Amino acid sequence: MKSKFVVLIILQMAIFQWPSRALCQPESETHVDTLRVKQVLSDISGKILGLTNYAFQDRATGLRYTDLQAIPASASVKLASDFNEWEYQNSLVCFGMDRVSTIFKDTDISSYTTKKIEFLKANIPFFYAQQQKKIKTPYPLFFSMKELWYCGLAANVVDVYAQTKDERLNVFIQKFENHIFNVQARMADKTLIRIDNGRKVVQSDDAYMAVIFLVRMWKLTGNERYLNEAVNQACSYNKYLFDAHDKLYHHVWYCDENRHNNQYWGRGNGWMLLSMVELLDNLPQKHLHRKEILKCFKAHIKSLISLQQPNGLWCQVLNKNNSYNETSCSAMFTYSIAKGVNNGWLPKSYKNYAVKGWSGLVQKITPTNEIEGVCIGTHFSDDINFYLNRPTSTNDRHVLGSFLLAGEELIKFQKTK
Repeated sequence: MKSKFVVLIILQMAIFQWPSRALCQPESETHVDTLRVKQVLSDISGKILGLTNYAFQDRATGLRYTDLQAIPASASVKLASDFNEWEYQNSLVCFGMDRVSTIFKDTDISSYTTKKIEFLKANIPFFYAQQQKKIKTPYPLFFSMKELWYCGLAANVVDVYAQTKDERLNVFIQKFENHIFNVQARMADKTLIRIDNGRKVVQSDDAYMAVIFLVRMWKLTGNERYLNEAVNQACSYNKYLFDAHDKLYHHVWYCDENRHNNQYWGRGNGWMLLSMVELLDNLPQKHLHRKEILKCFKAHIKSLISLQQPNGLWCQVLNKNNSYNETSCSAMFTYSIAKGVNNGWLPKSYKNYAVKGWSGLVQKITPTNEIEGVCIGTHFSDDINFYLNRPTSTNDRHVLGSFLLAGEELIKFQKTK
């Protein structure tokens, strides 16, 4: 009787555990439903369009203006849509919209970035005049330009300039270019750093902010100065932040203390990965540092897939399974894996991990087409609890662009079989 009871318990455990074990296995790429992926991308891009408007709101009265000329010269207004602010999150949203525009041939999507930059260009003279009078205005990061993460839409301005050759955009390009080469703090070895309350750090987020702009400037001008700077910064950030044993990126390196903070923050790894993808997508095949960057990219991806959760997502702190599933880093990783497969940087078998990641991401979409589980903007700390306890938000702009990029790459799988 006892042996029958034991057998029964074992069978019950096997039946109960089987679904979770099945989820741990990479899903076959044949499960990519292209029509369903397109529908999801249509839903999310449509949501972005609905949340982006070109109006202003008076900070004091709440009065809404749709015409810049109607705003009193002394009124302090804000943009009615955060999607138009000069913020790096919006830059990534633009990249995502640009990519999915090739799928839908929708003029609202294809003109999204250009319309945003045109709106910016039209507004800056008025708000610059207000800045001189100490009136609080939109675009505070553009006007102050203190750190690399103030880069905002600079890379997107380069993209639009490449299409339109509108010389009035040069004011934006030149301002960020001057900041990178002449203003931003650096270490003795020329690595770009940020100064946070007097503390000098190499922070993973900043690699992306610099690389996406510099690569575009090289493509625009053909001047090797830009590409060399992009590559040098990527290699320097790898030197300071990439852990040789775990093959993951620490969030920051403390310059004066000669140490890292020993925290593998998810989105911090995502920013570094996107930087490597940007370079690999543009570096000439025979470039001196291409093999080095590709080797680091492959090692990073191999480590990441070992940390992918059974539901396809990744954790807020990558090596801590007790931290919550975080969607912005999961979208960045899913995109980068899919891009790596499609471009031949990774084995085709890695498609399965991208598909699994996408499956996890779509489970985070609400009935109103918003994406849940996004870590809010994050500082740095030595304390693991700082990262574990970071609040999440829904439809935070940190996730939207990389989500669109991931879906667009997944659709390409049909062409790379």
